Amino acid sequence: MSHFPSRQLRPFLSAFTSAFLCFLAVWMAALMLIRPSTAPLSSAAAQPSPDPVYLPDRSDCQTLLLCEDCPEPSLFLLMRMNPVQGSIHLFAFPKRLALTHQQIREPVGTIFRSGGITEVCRAIGESFSIPVEHYLQISRTQLPHILELCGPTSLTLGQPLLMVVDGIEMILEPGNQQLDGERLTRWLLSRMPVSDVEQCAFLSKAAALLLNQHLDWLSEERSRQLFSEVVNRSRTNLSFSDYDAARKPADFLAQLCPQPACAFLPDFVRNPDATLSLSEQDLSELRQRFC
Repeated sequence: MSHFPSRQLRPFLSAFTSAFLCFLAVWMAALMLIRPSTAPLSSAAAQPSPDPVYLPDRSDCQTLLLCEDCPEPSLFLLMRMNPVQGSIHLFAFPKRLALTHQQIREPVGTIFRSGGITEVCRAIGESFSIPVEHYLQISRTQLPHILELCGPTSLTLGQPLLMVVDGIEMILEPGNQQLDGERLTRWLLSRMPVSDVEQCAFLSKAAALLLNQHLDWLSEERSRQLFSEVVNRSRTNLSFSDYDAARKPADFLAQLCPQPACAFLPDFVRNPDATLSLSEQDLSELRQRFC
């Protein structure tokens, strides 16, 4: 009688142990089968999070002064890239514009002859409280090559245009025309007004037209090539560190702003000494756009 309970428990314990071992085997097999499908999830979770969405601030705004690379440029073009407002403002002014340079009022042409484009940048800051960080001087011979990089530009001609390209005389008929860099340069020179004030308005509008048509060159995929070509074909203080600082703001403008370039067209005031100045109203608007 004393051994009976143990004889009854032995089959039970044997069956329980077998069942428990089977359960462990099934559980381990399930883990081995499930692991391959869960591995990608764990690796995906280990991947770094994507970069945050870029949003520009005031530190991304840049101002650039352009002129012809020659002993005495007749026109200057001030360009302000403002990704915060989604705009590229353009202001062309003649060498007769009077600026304050080292507390002396004198025309831009005189400032350029004495100190070069860097002193013109300083005079703009002193006169208008507009900091100009960079400058770019492009020769007339290099301009067609730079325009050629952008690809054909669409223009609507109101009248026939006679031009000589590579020694060949040709006539462009009125209507829509696709102009390469050489033909576009010829068109710009042929349409340039005689008056320096009217030349400024024409240059600002033409620059806005070109920028708005070729915004794809501001994208990160193409801007490095354009920057390299422009820097190598011009006289400038721009460096590749400046490009790295500007490529995201430029890409932002190219993707989200369909027509960012706009011309600022002030009514220049003629002074008794034949120089030009800005009215208080135009000066206020200039600072609003370029500061």
